[in-house]
Amino acid sequence: ATHAAHAAHAAQAAQAAQAAQGAPPPPSDVYTDLVVLVHGYSGSAYDVRLLRSYLQLQLPRAAFLLSCANEQLVNEPIERMAERLAQEVEGFIAGNGRRLRLQRLSFVAFSIGALVLRAALRLPSLRRRGRAPHTARTP
Repeated sequence: ATHAAHAAHAAQAAQAAQAAQGAPPPPSDVYTDLVVLVHGYSGSAYDVRLLRSYLQLQLPRAAFLLSCANEQLVNEPIERMAERLAQEVEGFIAGNGRRLRLQRLSFVAFSIGALVLRAALRLPSLRRRGRAPHTARTP
């Protein structure tokens, strides 16, 4: 019973903090962050599922896109792969417009996926998302 009371108190405190900042709390089915996970050479979206599971615990307000735009297409120019990644991200955002109030767009990329990501961030379709801060990490 004490654990449930503590959790309820913590939730109320978080809502009060948001209200004090003048922002109404987002509905529970709305995501404020998008994390895009980009696999490496000859990889697939399956390769980053475990990382997504860990991140979901830490980022409950985040939606996750496990990129699959370049699966089995690894021997093409980086620029072409970057265009596909950018189109995939834009398509995901457009397709989830009701559930996604984008405040932060973050990327985690592995191996050649990091090179593809760097090229994609220079494309106009992702560059116009500059109002939302980008975080790029390559473990």
